Amino acid sequence: MKSKKILLLTSILLGSYGAFAQYEEDAFRFSTAESSTSARLSGMGGQHTALGGDISSLYGNPAGLGMYSSSDFSFGLGLMNNSNKANFLGNSNTTGFFNPNINNVGVVFHSPIAKTGSLTKGLLSMNFGIGYQKTNFFRNQLNYTGETNLNGLSDYFQTVAPGSNNDELVAAAIRGGMIEMDGNGGYFNNTAATSTQYNDIDRKGGQSNFDLTLGMNFSNTFYLGFGIGIASVNYRSENVLRDETYNDVAQTDLNSTFVKSYDTRGSGLNFKVGAILKPVNAVRIGVSLESPTYYNLDDNYYESLELDDDYGTEFGDNGYPVNYDLTTPLKLNGGVAFIVGSKGLISADVSYRDYSNIKFSSDAGANTDRNVESLVRSNYKEAINYGLGGEYKITPAVAVRAGYRFIADANRALVRDYSINKFSGGIGYRFGNYYLDGALSVYDAKSDYAAYEEPANYPLAE
Repeated sequence: MKSKKILLLTSILLGSYGAFAQYEEDAFRFSTAESSTSARLSGMGGQHTALGGDISSLYGNPAGLGMYSSSDFSFGLGLMNNSNKANFLGNSNTTGFFNPNINNVGVVFHSPIAKTGSLTKGLLSMNFGIGYQKTNFFRNQLNYTGETNLNGLSDYFQTVAPGSNNDELVAAAIRGGMIEMDGNGGYFNNTAATSTQYNDIDRKGGQSNFDLTLGMNFSNTFYLGFGIGIASVNYRSENVLRDETYNDVAQTDLNSTFVKSYDTRGSGLNFKVGAILKPVNAVRIGVSLESPTYYNLDDNYYESLELDDDYGTEFGDNGYPVNYDLTTPLKLNGGVAFIVGSKGLISADVSYRDYSNIKFSSDAGANTDRNVESLVRSNYKEAINYGLGGEYKITPAVAVRAGYRFIADANRALVRDYSINKFSGGIGYRFGNYYLDGALSVYDAKSDYAAYEEPANYPLAE
C-alpha cells in the first residue's frame, strides 16, 4: 500500500528546453527501478542483500540462491493504494485508486553436486533460477484546479513564439487570437491577466525484468552468484491542461486545451554479481553489484492546442518521435544479517547509486545529448538508501515481521528534501512444504509537478 502527496508548481517550458527537460526527467525516472522482493522480505522492509535462501535472491543478490537446499516456486501479488493530494493556489484536491499487479514470479532449481568424499567441503550445489519481476510502477492519477494571475497559456506562447518557425501550436495560437505580433519581431498576448486552469494527469505502465540467475554454495560458508536480466520499459503519460480566460481584443471568452502525451517503450540488458560470507551460523555478510541497465528506447512525444471562442475553433498539433540509448547508474549493495537462534533474525542493508552518471545518446542530435546530460549532472546526485528489518517466530509455523527503509532524495535542484521514510509489516504461515506470506508497506512521497514552466521564480504552491 502506498500513499502519495504531490505538490504542484505551475510554470512554462521554453522552446527546446522543454524537450531536454523531459528526456532528463525520463532518464531519471527509468533509473530508479528497484529489485523486487518476496512478501516475506517486503514485510521486513526489503532488506535482502545478506539473507539468502529466499526467492528475492533471484532478483537482488544472486549469491543468496546458493543457500537453497531444495527447489522452490514463488508467486507474488500486489495491490497499490494511491492517494494523491494536490495543493494549488489555496485549492486542495485528492484523488485515489487501487492498482492490482504481479510483483514477481520465480522458480529455483536445486542441483546438488555429486561427490564421493566429504559432502561439507568444496562446491556443494549450483542452483539455477528463472524469474519475472516488476521493478517500477508508473500508474498514477492527479488533477487540480485554480485561478492564477502568475501565468497562463497565452504567456507561454508569447514567450516561445519568436523563432518558432513552422510550429503548429504557435500558428494556432496566432490564428485563434491568443497572441499577436507587435511589429518589432516580438509578440504580445491578447488575454486577460487571470485565467482559471484545470489540469488532469494520467500515467500508466511500468518497468520489469526477466532474470536468469545462478547461485553456488561453497562449504556452507561462502556463496557466490551471477545473474543476467532482460529489462523492459512501458511508460505513457498524458497531461490535459484547460485554460479559461478572456480575449481583451475580441471581447470574447477564450478557452484553450493544451495536451501533452509521452509514449516510451523499449528494452535493455543488465547484470548482477554477488557474494555472501557466513563466518559463523549466526552471522551473514553480503555484497552485490548491479550493473547499469543498457536501454534502447523509442519515445513518441505528441502535443496539441485547441482554442475555442465565440467565432470558432483553432487547432494545431506537433509530434516528435525520438530513439535513444539510456545507461542507468550502477548500484552497489551491502548488508549484514544476524540469526537469533531458532526464533528470529535481524537484517540491515545499505545501497549506493550516483544518478549524475546517467548517460544519454539519441538520434535527435549531439546538441540534445549534451543538454540532457548537462541537466542530469546539474539536477541529480548520489543517493545512499538504507534499512533495517526483522522477523520473529511466534510458533514454528507463524512469524511476524517489521521493517523500515530510508530512500534518499537524489534531486539536487530542489530546495526541499523529498526523502522517503517507508514502514513495513507482515505475517507468514508455513505448513509442510508450502508457505503463505503477506506484507503491508506505507510511505509518504512528495514531489513537484510542472504543467509548464516559465523563466521566473514563482513560489511553490502548498
